Amino acid sequence: MVAPVAPTRCRQPFLVSDVLWGAERKFWQLDGVYSTAVGYSGGSVKDPSYREVCNGDTMHAEVVLVVFDPAKISFEKLLQVFWESHDPTQGMRQGNDFGTQYRSAIYFMNAEQHSAALATLRHISETTDRSRIR
Repeated sequence: MVAPVAPTRCRQPFLVSDVLWGAERKFWQLDGVYSTAVGYSGGSVKDPSYREVCNGDTMHAEVVLVVFDPAKISFEKLLQVFWESHDPTQGMRQGNDFGTQYRSAIYFMNAEQHSAALATLRHISETTDRSRIR
């Protein structure tokens, strides 16, 4: 197993907001993001293939792992980019792309990230016309 080399202060949530390459590009362009990686999470099959995911057989979501330095960029800023870069009310799709792999989700790594994610969800739900966000 190859473990990523990153400063110990770095943190790494998984964010799901768009087609893999589009979402990844939005995050790795941010100052303070150390690295990104894409893959699948939240499904029922270990190590699914692209075809299995696209067929809807596994219930996986396309995810972007964002390794960031909290001394340079806050998790809240990453969440802002996450919410502004997609429409979470579309359910199992983003734009013209349909399927369970295109759902909106945040896979947090600790209680602090969980609290921040819930706070931004509440804020987005209260201040925009996105009442269908779950």
